[in-house]
Amino acid sequence: MYRGLTSFTGAAYLLVGIVLTVVGPLIPDMRRTFGVGYGAFGSLFLLNSLAYLPAVLAGGAVAQRRGARLPNTAGLAAMSAGYLLVATSTSWPRAVAGFFLAAAGFGVADAGINALMLELGRGRQGSVLNWLHLFPAAGAVAGPFLARGLAAATGSWQAVFALLAALFGLAAAGMALFRFPPAPPPATGQRAAAPVWGEPLFWGLGAAMLAYVGAELGLSNWTYPYLVEVLQAPELVGATLNSLFWAGLGLGRLASARLSEAWGYEAFVAAAAAAAAVALTPGLLTRSVPVATASFFLTGLGFAGIFPTLLAIGGRRFPQQSGAVSGGLIFCSGLGGMLFPSAMGYVAEGWGVRAAMGLAYGAAAALAVVATWIWLTRPR
Repeated sequence: MYRGLTSFTGAAYLLVGIVLTVVGPLIPDMRRTFGVGYGAFGSLFLLNSLAYLPAVLAGGAVAQRRGARLPNTAGLAAMSAGYLLVATSTSWPRAVAGFFLAAAGFGVADAGINALMLELGRGRQGSVLNWLHLFPAAGAVAGPFLARGLAAATGSWQAVFALLAALFGLAAAGMALFRFPPAPPPATGQRAAAPVWGEPLFWGLGAAMLAYVGAELGLSNWTYPYLVEVLQAPELVGATLNSLFWAGLGLGRLASARLSEAWGYEAFVAAAAAAAAVALTPGLLTRSVPVATASFFLTGLGFAGIFPTLLAIGGRRFPQQSGAVSGGLIFCSGLGGMLFPSAMGYVAEGWGVRAAMGLAYGAAAALAVVATWIWLTRPR
């Protein structure tokens, strides 16, 4: 009944994945245009997080009360407007305002899209969400190539954001044309007396989300300097190898959809988190670029199904609160993405990049512990 909507949502989520990695390669170009330093981009990323986090909660709340159509359409439209503002900016404050608007739209759409898939995938949320999250992983792999390729072809970094504005505008318009499932019915009985916010499992899932995204984005942001500055890999090789982490995430999601259903969601997350922590260990101890590369790729494979399957656990255990589950858990993931990469920067400044990577390892180990607790406390 909703097959067209499902496919279109996957395509829209691919665009969302592109924006995860499109800004970094354009930082040198934007610095020259606006005459700002690297510190300005550190402040920009913090502001983006401050826009994203409350927007996720708002998107989840709207999806819970009114269904996913409004947050999906409005979020994608806000991203379009934000990137159009960036593309036409003649001053840094105006560009920052555009990124802020796009980040808020990202949060609203992120919560809405995942809430939608929790509804559409009832009974098989693990498979559906793992399929969905294949798309942003593919987009994240493509983002740097799109950014540098289009900027080189046109001689303008603004062309990248103009293209994104157009694509997100089309995605918002297309999303509005589909028929959506109705909003989840109000919680009744025991669930009505015990909102998701009061459930220990929800906070366990939230802690796992925070640790997972902290490790994922910490590794994504700091693998390149680790390979180039610590292990002395050539710059081009370092950039290419850095993308293998995301390639592992994408390839892993091809298998994790089936594995999560076959093993059970809680068992799959516990096994995947433990495997990722084990795979990451040699990469942080070695001085060999090939060993580190294989380690990060295998870590990506291990991480692949964790985020969507944690959402699926929440959706299955709290079936009448899909919007609250989606918004709350993605909020926790946003906290991890804000705290860990920036903390790793401070650690790298004081103790070196290898020590900073140890912080990402700590997050991966904490994830394995919490995932094991979730598995041990599952309903029997």
